[in-house]
Amino acid sequence: MLSVSRERLSDWCRRNLGAPVDEVLFEHAHLSMVTGVRLTDGNLVVVKTRPFAERLHGCFEVQKILHEREFPCPEPLVPPTPLDGLAATAERLVPSGALLAARAAAPVLFADALARLIADAPSVSEAPTLDPAPPWNGWDHGAPRTWPLADDLDVDLNETPGPRWLDATGERVRARLAATSLPDVIGHGDFESQNTRWEGNELLAVHDWDSAVSRPEAALAGQGERRVRCHRQTRRHPPHRRERTTPRRVRRSPRPPLERGGTRSGLGRRAVGPHVQREEGIRPDMDALRPCAQSGLPHS
Repeated sequence: MLSVSRERLSDWCRRNLGAPVDEVLFEHAHLSMVTGVRLTDGNLVVVKTRPFAERLHGCFEVQKILHEREFPCPEPLVPPTPLDGLAATAERLVPSGALLAARAAAPVLFADALARLIADAPSVSEAPTLDPAPPWNGWDHGAPRTWPLADDLDVDLNETPGPRWLDATGERVRARLAATSLPDVIGHGDFESQNTRWEGNELLAVHDWDSAVSRPEAALAGQGERRVRCHRQTRRHPPHRRERTTPRRVRRSPRPPLERGGTRSGLGRRAVGPHVQREEGIRPDMDALRPCAQSGLPHS
């Protein structure tokens, strides 16, 4: 578990933001530690700490350019800077907004927001590297086996028992994406409900810019669409609840261990229904997920 002492955090804020911490507003740790603070000068700031990676400089620059172009995202304040052996960044806290309410117009609003983001983002040549992509976007991870190294599990997913069709589908997905001639664009690799805040139909802020990636636009759009469609096909709830898209990281409770037949990283664990497992303790119906995962893919 990542941790930074309050004293060191306050000192970091004093040195990089001009004022120490007056009050900690919230704190959460998962792949990174996110701390909302009020400084003694009254400013509200979010400090994010995680292990250093070169791509964090590119993520910060993408967020900075998007903010300058008036795309709704928090104002970045401090680029990756050492803090207790980790890399810390700071951005201005956006305290208001809500998840987009479930209704018929929600998919169109999300699609318009993603299109706006990609249109406003810098070109690949304008930003520092965003490689390597996070595992759930990392079909080109370069390892000889199907599944990339998970960022949140201490297991080799290639050695985890599971349905053979899922491995076969993963291989076909990798082959198809690797063969594309579509150019990369800069976008958000985790463009889901929990990373957006809205006021009515107006997009207020997109969060989690550590997930900035350079991928083909079709892959960025397809990733979000596939999650929504698979989620709706596998939920066993009354119709009014099927319209709600449950985000991947709404709840930060400990993840259940992988079981035989459980889903995997990338196409499986990330893309088809892990939120069902974490939100309500329901394991995805793998037979129901199979046609969803394989639709539109050519057979080898």
